[in-house]
Amino acid sequence: MQSDDHKYIKIVYNILRNDMLDRPTCTNWCSLLQSLLQSLGFLEAWEYQTVGNSKLFLKLVKQKISVQFIQNWKMRIDNSSRAYLYKHIKNFMCQPYLDAVNISKFRISLSQLRMSSHRLCIETGR
Repeated sequence: MQSDDHKYIKIVYNILRNDMLDRPTCTNWCSLLQSLLQSLGFLEAWEYQTVGNSKLFLKLVKQKISVQFIQNWKMRIDNSSRAYLYKHIKNFMCQPYLDAVNISKFRISLSQLRMSSHRLCIETGR
């Protein structure tokens, strides 16, 4: 069995990390990972190159990414000049009425109305 230092993924990671450290303006997978960890508040994991309990760490990262995405989504909707109805009924979850409507063309029309992606004059005239 190989040690972790001799696995290909670890070798590639070290090459990319060293490249990033040697050339601070370069953008590669490691620099993007560092930016992501920093934006999520996990810069210590990058600096110390360890996370402790990896399963817990990944769970926390996924949770923070989800929360950050939903916050950005809500902000974009609130700042949009479109989707007036959607602003008042928005919720980042599958709505139960979508499962209750069994006829697909009605479900599609209802979804389009909710998202203001329909062909009514209020939207097509923009």
